[in-house]
Amino acid sequence: MYLEGVIEIVGITVGTIGKLLIAWTAIAVHRRMILEHKIDEAVFQEMIRERRIAIVGVICLVVGWGFEILPIAWILAGIV
Repeated sequence: MYLEGVIEIVGITVGTIGKLLIAWTAIAVHRRMILEHKIDEAVFQEMIRERRIAIVGVICLVVGWGFEILPIAWILAGIV
């Protein structure tokens, strides 16, 4: 049981890190485009909005990771 729990935690964590890296890349591209201002105002405003949504998405990923990991960690620690 212990090894299965650890493997599950590692799998969830690696998957979350991958998703965060993809999100970080998208946010970085939006940041660079916003700083360069080589786009028209409508696209500029849309990119700012998309960047904010992406940041909320990253926060949701981290919170979701916590909700997935906590029950497994509690079982492994003998709390539950």
